[in-house]
Amino acid sequence: MAESVSDDSQEEKPSEWKFTQWFRKMDNPEEGDSDFLSAVEFDKTGQFLATGDRSGHIVVLENDTSAAPPAPDGKPAIVHYKFYAEFTSHSPAFDYVRSQPVEEKINKIKWLPQTNDSLYMLTTNDRQIKLWKIHEKERKNLTSFNLDVPPSRYSISSGISMASVTPLNTQREKPIVKTLKIPKVIRGEKVKFPFLKKKYATDVHQFNIGSLDVSTDGETFLSGDNLRINLWNLAIADQSYNIVDMKPEDMTNLSEIITSLDYHPQNSHLFLYSSSLGNIRFCDLRERALVDQNARLYSVRRDPTVGGDVDDDNKGFFDEMTQNVTDAKFSKTGDFIISRDYMSVKIWDVRSERKPLQVIYVHEYLRERMWDLYENDLFWDNFGLGISSKGDVVTGSYSNYFHILNLSDRKDTFVQASQPPLAVSSTSKTGQPRPSTYSENDNTLQKDGKKKGKGMGFGIFKRGKKKKKGGFGDGYPFNIEFESLEFDKKILECAWHPEEEAVAIAGQNNLYIYAK
Repeated sequence: MAESVSDDSQEEKPSEWKFTQWFRKMDNPEEGDSDFLSAVEFDKTGQFLATGDRSGHIVVLENDTSAAPPAPDGKPAIVHYKFYAEFTSHSPAFDYVRSQPVEEKINKIKWLPQTNDSLYMLTTNDRQIKLWKIHEKERKNLTSFNLDVPPSRYSISSGISMASVTPLNTQREKPIVKTLKIPKVIRGEKVKFPFLKKKYATDVHQFNIGSLDVSTDGETFLSGDNLRINLWNLAIADQSYNIVDMKPEDMTNLSEIITSLDYHPQNSHLFLYSSSLGNIRFCDLRERALVDQNARLYSVRRDPTVGGDVDDDNKGFFDEMTQNVTDAKFSKTGDFIISRDYMSVKIWDVRSERKPLQVIYVHEYLRERMWDLYENDLFWDNFGLGISSKGDVVTGSYSNYFHILNLSDRKDTFVQASQPPLAVSSTSKTGQPRPSTYSENDNTLQKDGKKKGKGMGFGIFKRGKKKKKGGFGDGYPFNIEFESLEFDKKILECAWHPEEEAVAIAGQNNLYIYAK
């Protein structure tokens, strides 16, 4: 036994993933959870990163590696973000037709391809889709006034306010103005101006908008609510085309709703959408106007029309809830579909609808406490996905933990998003947990990764008392104590940099950046 442990320790290496940055919104007890982040999205180049929160605010960060501090190993930083712009996208409203309030929460952010120096993005709450433009404008100020007025009060854009001018003092022996000076224009700092370009029709969607994506041609986009998906042209704000309609004639027969959608990364006529029954439909806009009838169906449910297989683990009372696909996306090449449900991450080959190419369990340790999860409505947590250019996956979990799945090397890295960083651990092909890395400034961890103090952190993951099913993707990376999990601290939104090995993680009102 001693020789076996020694052999494993020689193979183990610290994870290459490191904590790099942390952004936090100011706590305001009066606002509650309104400052919690609800959307995270990189642009196509990774130069800009946008976040949206429940109060309708958008914050844009810009990548500037020149300002990054030197790394301990001397390697240059691949990402280092700084503040770029901030604006309010949505405000609270009231739907008088349905007699219900409309929250300002940002549900989705999607970047448009950049064609000039300006940035364009689509944002949406439950009812309203908006197109925003962010452009830089150089502020110009006037100086050398003849009157006794601070020059900082005036700018060309705002004009000169004569109400604030100090009147001439006629009682002085010497006149105030000795010589006539001509005002001069000086160039000031560059200021970012967000500008609302378009508001798209609000009466198109009868239910809450939960999905949004822009096509590769940059001319059209899709928006989806619980039962319908509409096709829009970016230039036309008052008209759209319904391409998927799942609303039954009798709403009492409703059994399936739309949960997510995604455009194909190369072809603007292909897209997919997922549903609450665990189905993923692959559609082609060239076939017919309503594409939901002839769509290719990827499903693990027992359905004779599909020919899918169902394992024993998926049977039971909680079958329908655990198979709810909360997010589904194409790989960067478009050859695979990655989906996330409550218990697992599934990899599908677009050429085979029969069964998933691979199933990676992430919450298998929760299966023994399904009734507790059900009573606390935790099955409806919408965990998102982030896909790298190499096809790797990042997805969230509870207690501020998230998974980084390296599919080619069959390695699952567990990271707890925290400041200071608590732990980074990974499991290899053999299923053995690797040692944790730690920050040099973090005194709460020993070198072996064990936490010195009490509280939520690395202590809930303990080494190898639970029997492994088969290593990578078995859902049992550690022996986890259910009572120690903090279910109010969960990672629902995450994004992967489109070009680099870096991920952005939204945890409550915090944004964490991790990179290799």
